[in-house]
Amino acid sequence: MLTTACPVGRPFARLRFVACLALALCSLPVQSLAQQAGAQQAGAQQEGGQFDLVLTGITAAKLDFSASQQGDSYVVTAGFASTGLLAMLRRVRFEARAEGVIRDGLPRPARYEARAEAGKRSGETVMDYVDGLPQLRVDNPPREVADWQIAAGTQGGTVDPISALYIALRDVVPGAECSLSFRMFDGRRATELTIGPSRPEAGGGVTCAGEYRRIAGYPPEDMAERTRFPFTLIYLPTESGQLRVVEVTMDSLLGKARLVRR
Repeated sequence: MLTTACPVGRPFARLRFVACLALALCSLPVQSLAQQAGAQQAGAQQEGGQFDLVLTGITAAKLDFSASQQGDSYVVTAGFASTGLLAMLRRVRFEARAEGVIRDGLPRPARYEARAEAGKRSGETVMDYVDGLPQLRVDNPPREVADWQIAAGTQGGTVDPISALYIALRDVVPGAECSLSFRMFDGRRATELTIGPSRPEAGGGVTCAGEYRRIAGYPPEDMAERTRFPFTLIYLPTESGQLRVVEVTMDSLLGKARLVRR
């Protein structure tokens, strides 16, 4: 999906939900973007995560995010890059930036920018938000005309994928993990992310089951193929006593996949 929040191309479309969910976010120019965001918010709380995307035991991509939060305001940058076998099949790069505020534990984005490359194809999306309603400023390349396409004006109250990534993968105090539900919109496609209550594990760890669901904006063949994708978040305690996501296991269109924190 080169034209939206996450990269596309038919082969990569099968990884779309993986990239958007773990929402992938590493050795891309995004590193310097994160440093710029941090410099702009001196004294802000800094956080980040680096993950490997592993498919059938093979590392297929690198995925990082870097966030800065000051009070209720946040800025998060994210990057995704194919590696290994996937890079040989198709070179994929994705970088994005989102900013907004946190209200009642959920993101309220103000702006979202994303750029993607897959092989020789590229795309760009820019959205601003006015009273919670996404305003599509840049949408390249032009979308095809089809009755299954959806307009940004119908997606009030939705969250961009990178803000969703930040909320789902950030460190939290015990008791604040999981139990999340919100709809996302990347400029073309509407999805829903639901994370259920936590379940204690041995050693102070916690797991949470969740689901990523396609809602609208997908071609009929994609909706017929599959709309629901279960996943599990695995948390372990940090030295500071917070809980941190160390692994995400998911059921993708390419089989079982894992996001493993480096």
